[in-house]
Amino acid sequence: MLQLSGEFIACIAAIYFFTTLSTGFRWLAIHAITAFLVELAGFIMRTHGHTDNQWLFNCYLPGDCALQLLAAYYLATKIPRYLFIVGFLAFLITWAMEIYTKGVMVFTVKAYIIDSILQMLAYLFVQHKAAMDYRGRFARCPELWVCLGIITYYGCNIPFFSILGYLVVIKAYDVIKLLFVILEVLIHIRYLFVAVAFCLYCKIHHPLKPSTDALR
Repeated sequence: MLQLSGEFIACIAAIYFFTTLSTGFRWLAIHAITAFLVELAGFIMRTHGHTDNQWLFNCYLPGDCALQLLAAYYLATKIPRYLFIVGFLAFLITWAMEIYTKGVMVFTVKAYIIDSILQMLAYLFVQHKAAMDYRGRFARCPELWVCLGIITYYGCNIPFFSILGYLVVIKAYDVIKLLFVILEVLIHIRYLFVAVAFCLYCKIHHPLKPSTDALR
């Protein structure tokens, strides 16, 4: 539920600021909206007793990966397009092979790890470009907030999902539960940071103009 609240705030910010955002941030806004809708659908299914809804998130994963990579491509304009295409194809092939061998009801762990690596690398480039180009207080840089949330979240995902199979084998269910709680908190923070980035972008690029009546 905590995760859903963070995504809801990002979704509202995405809708409210959408027309003022650049192309890269608009792709992030579309991602925030779709992520909230998918998570909401999963939450509704669970509350109605349909707990085996992994197929929903497996089907959404390619879209989740593509939307964030598209945003990173437009935010970090100097990265060659073929790198994004090759990375996404590697993810997509792995995802398709896991769906084919394990079925749609089993989470595609390997594909998700590749997705996490791609997002980390892409947004490290975005953060580097922002650090080089931004001419103001870096704490007010919208890209900084986006990158902090995404890099931290996916950076924690990689080691966790890499050892998840081992944790299941040794039946360390308490550890798994604790790690999922930590990831849920990180998801919440990640989407709050995205909402902050939307607000900062609008404030920097579309500042409110003083009313002429107030100047009289």
